[in-house]
Amino acid sequence: MTKTIKLAAIIILLAAGAIQAQTLKFGHINSTALLTMMPETKNADSTLQKFGASLESQLKTMTGEYQSKVGEFRANEATMAEPIKEAKS
Repeated sequence: MTKTIKLAAIIILLAAGAIQAQTLKFGHINSTALLTMMPETKNADSTLQKFGASLESQLKTMTGEYQSKVGEFRANEATMAEPIKEAKS
């Protein structure tokens, strides 16, 4: 009786191990190679380049506006009243 219980337990453990080993599967892929083969990658890159260029032009425009306002402030600083200086600085 104990031999049959031990045998049944061993069979159950082996069967559980075999079932578990069959469900674990791992795969490897070179994602860089996959992405370079996709035609959408080129479209995305060109879209990002255009967006980056538009942001750069906005930055240059905003920097120029800022520099001109700073220059205007410094030129008119001597003639401004104190409350106006405090509000603008």
